[in-house]
Amino acid sequence: MEYVQGRRLLDYVIEQSPISEKRTIPLMKQIMDAIIYMHSFGVIHRDIKLENMMIVNERGKGEDKPIIKLLDFGLAVYEDNIEFLKKSGTPGYVAPEILTSDTYGSKVDVFSVGVILYTM
Repeated sequence: MEYVQGRRLLDYVIEQSPISEKRTIPLMKQIMDAIIYMHSFGVIHRDIKLENMMIVNERGKGEDKPIIKLLDFGLAVYEDNIEFLKKSGTPGYVAPEILTSDTYGSKVDVFSVGVILYTM
């Protein structure tokens, strides 16, 4: 497991709010790249939120480059897992289909990313 030294993305958003579109785009791209990578292995996180992401700075080449790290896979499941049908997630970030007990898939993570984008 990797030790991540940085701060929660939530703290960054609170301190920097409102975040400009120019600064938001590269952060959201990293978040979506992480989600796409995770989904390519059939893993659904189910608890995507600002509190479960860290922002670290990679120093070098003259400028700081913020890097997003996705954390807390405690509620993550494989798409074919029977546990998948349980309600889980954080209110405010959770997709409606989880709350209504409808069958859901990896798109529930994308809904949560939309909430993050709205918050930023």
